[in-house]
Amino acid sequence: MGYNFISCSPDDSAPIRHDVRGWLPPQHLCWQVLKVVGELDLSGFLRGYRADGQGAAAYPPQVLLGLVLYCYCKGVRSTRKIEAACLDDVGCRIASTGDGRRFFPCRIQPYLEMADVD
Repeated sequence: MGYNFISCSPDDSAPIRHDVRGWLPPQHLCWQVLKVVGELDLSGFLRGYRADGQGAAAYPPQVLLGLVLYCYCKGVRSTRKIEAACLDDVGCRIASTGDGRRFFPCRIQPYLEMADVD
């Protein structure tokens, strides 16, 4: 049994009626951040999760880290502002796999602490 993560993919835009991926040009910051996060070794983040699949499903580390990094690059550092940006910023919508309404500060906070920022 593996980790219990919520299925997330930028290709999955089911919660949104329109495919927002086409709204941003290929060179947009969002795509660049997601590309870099996809190349990172996130095994350090996985140590904080149960590997036996028990417990509530969590968002994959690459989704939360991509969202936090994208927002930090734009100067958005407050968890409440990140949550709000997931509703009205297309880049955040894509980084959060189009389901920003489920991102609450308590889910993002551990990533800010791991990065030793507040």
